[in-house]
Amino acid sequence: MNDFQTTTNAIEQFVDNVPLQLQRIPRQLLEGMATEAKATMLRCHCYTVEQACVDFLRHSASDYDAILRKLNSPDELGLTGGQRHILHVERRRCVARIKKRILDEISSAYPWLSTECERQKQREGVDDDPGDFVIRFQPFKGKRLRDLDTDYLLRLLGQTFVRKSLRTRIERHLAERQSFAATGEP
Repeated sequence: MNDFQTTTNAIEQFVDNVPLQLQRIPRQLLEGMATEAKATMLRCHCYTVEQACVDFLRHSASDYDAILRKLNSPDELGLTGGQRHILHVERRRCVARIKKRILDEISSAYPWLSTECERQKQREGVDDDPGDFVIRFQPFKGKRLRDLDTDYLLRLLGQTFVRKSLRTRIERHLAERQSFAATGEP
C-alpha cells in the first residue's frame, strides 16, 4: 500500500471513529438555549426553532467544531510532510463525512429534529454519494455526476447559478475521483 492510501485510510479512520460527544439536553431546555444562542449571535429571528436546535447541538453541544479544528491542524493529528498535503486534498471530503455523522447522530438522539437534519444534509450536499447526484438542467439533465467529464464539472464550479449544495457535491465527487486516480481503485 502506498503512502497516499495509508494516510487516507488513517484520516478516514479518524473521521469515522472520533467521538462526537453529543450532549443529551431535555427538549424544553434545548429550545430555550438554542433560541437564545441564535438571537445573540445573529440578532435575527428568521430561523425555525428546529434549525436553531440542530445548529446549537452541532456547534455548542458536541465536539463537532473541535474536530473541524483538528482537521485544520495537521500537527494535532500527527501528520508530517506529504501527509499534510494529503489531508489538505482530502479535507473537504472529511468535513462532509463529519457533518453527515453529526446530523445523523442528532437525528437519532432527537427524533423530533430528524426532518431538520435531513433538510440540512440536503442543503449542504452531504446526504448522498455525490457521484449519484442527478443533474436537473440542460445540457446534461438526467445524468449523474459520475457520468460527466471532469472538465465540465470544473466549469460548472465557475458558474454563478450553481447552488451551494450542488457545488459541494461536485467538489466532493471531484475529490473522490482524484483519490481513486491516486490509489488506482475504481
